[in-house]
Amino acid sequence: MAIGADGSIFVSAGENLYAVNPDSTKKWGFAIGSASRSSPTVSAEGKIYVSAGENLCSVDPNGMLKWKFPINYATQSSPAVGADGTIYVGSGDGNLYAVNPDGTLRSPRSRSPPASVHTRSGLP
Repeated sequence: MAIGADGSIFVSAGENLYAVNPDSTKKWGFAIGSASRSSPTVSAEGKIYVSAGENLCSVDPNGMLKWKFPINYATQSSPAVGADGTIYVGSGDGNLYAVNPDGTLRSPRSRSPPASVHTRSGLP
């Protein structure tokens, strides 16, 4: 579960992501397409990120899908957002993926990632 700046509560349950108002009324529900085994994360800008099966999804505060990034293996962690807006998510393939806020894979040419972060699946 995650809490937005306005007090909205975001929770994933099964194949759905829900937003709940601070007064406990349902704000919206969104079908993410695959079961999520993690909690959503809210960025400083209010974007919601959730792992769903083999995808990392970005949903706006109104419950609209912005993008899906294919991980190609079941995600195994809740997403985390870095100070620069990069979204990090672990995968069952043993990699930690770094994804830009626009849903593209972070380019290794833009900045060298830490040794434990992979920007492409299968890199040592």
